[in-house]
Amino acid sequence: MNLVDSSGRLEYFTDGKNAKFFAPVIENSSELIVSVINLYEVYKKVSSEKDDESAIGAIALMQQPKVVEIT
Repeated sequence: MNLVDSSGRLEYFTDGKNAKFFAPVIENSSELIVSVINLYEVYKKVSSEKDDESAIGAIALMQQPKVVEIT
């Protein structure tokens, strides 16, 4: 299983300079888990830089793999 932190997700969503590094892991959803805190962090960042609609779209993509609560 793989877990990508919020900064990796944001790189991928914004096609940043490291997006290609994160893409294979993020796109392999059968081996990916997403933490609840990542959902929150990505939502807050995308909604503050773009809008709520874009943030909701990012969260919808992030919820396709297994979402877990990490404490």
